[in-house]
Amino acid sequence: MKKIFLITLSIVSIIFSQMSFSEPDNHKGIVIVSDSGNNRIQEFSPNGVFLRQWGGLGTGKGQFNSPGGIGVDKNKNSYIADGLNNRIQKFDGKGRYLTQWGTLGTGNGQMNNPYSATSACDGKIYVVDTFNNRIQVFTGDGHYIKQWGVLGADRGEFDQPQAATLDDQGNIYVADGNNNRIQKFTRNGTFLLAWGTSGKSAGQFDSPIGITSLGHFIYVVDMNNNRIEKFTIDGVFVMEWGSLGAGRGQFNVPEDITASPDGYIYVADSGNNRIQKFTENGKWIGGWGTAGLGEGQFNSPDGIKFAK
Repeated sequence: MKKIFLITLSIVSIIFSQMSFSEPDNHKGIVIVSDSGNNRIQEFSPNGVFLRQWGGLGTGKGQFNSPGGIGVDKNKNSYIADGLNNRIQKFDGKGRYLTQWGTLGTGNGQMNNPYSATSACDGKIYVVDTFNNRIQVFTGDGHYIKQWGVLGADRGEFDQPQAATLDDQGNIYVADGNNNRIQKFTRNGTFLLAWGTSGKSAGQFDSPIGITSLGHFIYVVDMNNNRIEKFTIDGVFVMEWGSLGAGRGQFNVPEDITASPDGYIYVADSGNNRIQKFTENGKWIGGWGTAGLGEGQFNSPDGIKFAK
């Protein structure tokens, strides 16, 4: 489903200033980005200073084929959904390979184009197994625990789920892409509620693809509407921002979103090959990135995660 609606803008002559920020870079943490088209991971400071990269196209350890969503555990290990290699790869806080799991298939622990991985505070890893229309749960070392979900539109069913996030109580929220809704579950997979329908109005979606939590709020990347929507943890619409374009605060097929503990929102603006940073209420703070192969450049950044 990703990339189908990528739009070539006639206003690409607008120059998006790299490293342009309205606040100083005095925040702790790192921003980890899946530079999907370049098949690598890049790490940055909270205001876009390049730190390191790793990866390359391939099937070997530490190589990728269309990496996507990223999970980070309390030990700063990162879990990368290596989509077309149908596996999860685990790295330490300096990008060194640790382990991997997953092969193509429908069995327990197998995957079909996993789009994202999310780490819970208890160490469990929730994998969005997109084309198998399910969520799989593993230990941090890749041992299979459980799963839930099948293809469908009823409660607890999915149609190409895209991403997941957890709130402070351990509930999990899934961006159910082709069903144009968000589903909320307990950490054990018990259905709690759902919200969203297909459309452009407030609280509706056209391919929700990225999701993150911050306090008592849920932020959703509404991909084909080129906007971010903010909800309470009970699914009540709060606000939105964004429109199609290449200017500040505009998007072209945004793919993923993450939040820092100090209240900033980072969006992987995939079609514009950049990262944009906002306050929790959508005020533009800054951004970085252009199309290319160099350090700090991107080719369709699809995943993003803030790590403390």
